[in-house]
Amino acid sequence: MKRPGPTTRAKVWKVRGHESAEESDILAVEEPMEIRLETGGKGHRTMTSVSVTMRTPGNDFELAAGFLLTEGIVARKRDLVRIEYCTDPGIAQEYNIV
Repeated sequence: MKRPGPTTRAKVWKVRGHESAEESDILAVEEPMEIRLETGGKGHRTMTSVSVTMRTPGNDFELAAGFLLTEGIVARKRDLVRIEYCTDPGIAQEYNIV
């Protein structure tokens, strides 16, 4: 699956006064992003869905880290070991889950 970008082209109807015309325009993309948190020691890992938020694709890892910090779910940046996309086989939303 191709990673979504922050914008997409679409045909739109532009109206100016009494005139209208079909044109191509660039629109912002908005997609859901699920934030999951994996905790526990080796052999005892647990995955928890923390939140689903709408966002414009791009800077997903920074958004997830900022969310976890501002919501008090983690206390410090160093509490985050890694942030990556969840790429479970068969899931079509591979770039919408971190």
